[in-house]
Amino acid sequence: MWERWQDHVLSARSRGNRATYSCEAAPEYIPWFLKISHLTIENPEYCVGGNLDGDDCSIA
Repeated sequence: MWERWQDHVLSARSRGNRATYSCEAAPEYIPWFLKISHLTIENPEYCVGGNLDGDDCSIA
């Protein structure tokens, strides 16, 4: 399958332009990036202002 790796790479046109400023990115990208790259660990027993329903301690 990967013998012809060129068949699995997007062309420059398909990749589009690189965003220089955050306002040029998709609206959902920055919150997603912050969530993925800045993980937090919270103790649900001491969750302040969070949602204690279920297993996570997410802000309600």
